Amino acid sequence: MPAVIFAAILWGCAGPLKQANFSARESYRSHQFKDGFNGARAALLTATVDSGSNHEEYRKILSDIVEEIIKKERKDINIILWESLSIINQAGLTADYSQMLKDYAPTGILDKAVLTKLKNAIGVSFFIQPKLVDFTQKDNIRFNPFGLTIMKTREVQVKVYIESWNAETGEILWVGVGEATVAIEDMRAKPISFEEVARLAVENVIQKLP
Repeated sequence: MPAVIFAAILWGCAGPLKQANFSARESYRSHQFKDGFNGARAALLTATVDSGSNHEEYRKILSDIVEEIIKKERKDINIILWESLSIINQAGLTADYSQMLKDYAPTGILDKAVLTKLKNAIGVSFFIQPKLVDFTQKDNIRFNPFGLTIMKTREVQVKVYIESWNAETGEILWVGVGEATVAIEDMRAKPISFEEVARLAVENVIQKLP
C-alpha cells in the first residue's frame, strides 16, 4: 500500500486564520529504480498541464519550483533545467521537444525516439517530468442576519504529478502525486499565490522521491 504524507497547519492566531493541508504518495515505482538516481545527471522537462487546461501560464513557474526544491532537498540528484533548454535549442531539437510535450498531455507518454535525441544532446541518465493536474481557487462569503458580510474564506488547491523516466530505455521509473490546499479566513481574505500552494505540494512529493 503506498505510503502517504498528510498534515495540517494552522497559523495567524492574532490575525487572519490560515490553514494548510497537504498530502503526498508514491503512485508507482519500477523494480529497475531500486537504487534511485545515485548521483546521476537528470534533466527537468518543462511542466505540462492537462489538455484543454487554461493553466498554461503556470508551467514555467511549476518547473522553477520543482528545480529549486530538488536542488535544495536532494543533493544526490544533479538536476538541470535552463541549461538543458539551451542545449535543446542549440541542437535544433526545439520542434521535437515541443511536440513531445504536446503529445504527452493526452497520452501520458514521452516519445522514446525524442527522449533518445534529447539524452544524446544533453548527456543525462534521467528525465523528470512535472505535471500540473489541478489548480482551483474558491471564495466563500458568510453573512450576518442583516445581510452584511461577516467573514470571507479564500481557498486555493494545487495537485501535481512528478515522474522520473529512464533516458536510455524510455521506461517510466517512478510517479509521485502531491496535493496541497491553503485557506485563509478573514473579513478581507487576502490573495493566496499559486507559488505558495504549489511549493507545499511539490516539497512533499520530493520527500517521497527515491
